[in-house]
Amino acid sequence: MRKPSPGRKTGSKPLLVAVWGLATSDRGYFDVFYPARRVREACERAGVSSRFVFPSDLPALLETPGLSPVSTAFLVRGSARPDVASAVEAAGFRAINASGPLALALDKLETARFLERNGWPTPRTVALEP
Repeated sequence: MRKPSPGRKTGSKPLLVAVWGLATSDRGYFDVFYPARRVREACERAGVSSRFVFPSDLPALLETPGLSPVSTAFLVRGSARPDVASAVEAAGFRAINASGPLALALDKLETARFLERNGWPTPRTVALEP
């Protein structure tokens, strides 16, 4: 299978780059991975180009000549850490799931505090120190 060119220009068509943290580094897996197929299908229906990359591809991708922050958005999925979204944002691109909410979602105590501060009913939560 041909190795994809994740950062190539797509003309005037919008581009969604899905940065997926997975346990594999096999690019062919994106063809059979159900969530990636669903994202690809949704993009096709909406007339949006899509590319699927791993977090390790991100630094080179963000340096790609012609990759436009105006027409390119990034979706960070899987086990990719919030710093992936931070790098996207720092380079001037849009991260559909921004670094702040990603970091919040990974911290159960902060999530509970956030929900409580914003009036959502939550079970009593206690921080335990080791």
